[in-house]
Amino acid sequence: MQKETRGEATRKRKERAPMWGNFIGYADEDVLSIGLLCSGGIYLPALYHATQAVEKYFKALALSILDPDGRTLNPEKEKWICNHNLDKLASRCSERYPYYKKKTVTDNLKLFSEYDQATRYPWVKRKFGNGFSGSDFKIFEGILLKLRNDIPIYKDDYRLGMAIRGYHHLAPSHKVVNIMRTQEKVAVERLRKIFPKINNFVRWPEKKWLTMHFA
Repeated sequence: MQKETRGEATRKRKERAPMWGNFIGYADEDVLSIGLLCSGGIYLPALYHATQAVEKYFKALALSILDPDGRTLNPEKEKWICNHNLDKLASRCSERYPYYKKKTVTDNLKLFSEYDQATRYPWVKRKFGNGFSGSDFKIFEGILLKLRNDIPIYKDDYRLGMAIRGYHHLAPSHKVVNIMRTQEKVAVERLRKIFPKINNFVRWPEKKWLTMHFA
């Protein structure tokens, strides 16, 4: 039996989904929900899901800083993981990624954290704004784009990546086939209008591979 090389072992290790990848998966579903809800004209819940996506991506990023391979740290044992305050979650990532301590960013995160609570509890006192606005989509796009790209995703076969590309990240010849594909197409079509940079949210195969197989 041929012995596995160090490079092959490293590749296989990277391809195994990290424990913090669960947060990416759930956040991706929130992003797709934005598209589905907006396609039906249901905008307020769509913005709520945008807030949820930011929270989950932040948790994935914070955990990846502590445990890059996602093999040793058990998220369930981290007390801060139950925190829903976006500004506080951002502070866990800002030393490595200074973008998240910019005043414009933290101000928006405080506002969105307040929205998140106000959509569930109508008696919440609002200090940073009066509610969601359609203009928030552009702000959300910038933060979500930055977050998902900062997370060290090696194999982007998470829900959003598969829906946007239509094929597996490291095996582009393998098309995505599942019973939810029709709904995903509706979501993606709408997301392209809401978030013009949605293609940049996900990882794509190297250009060299695409040239070899699709030229």
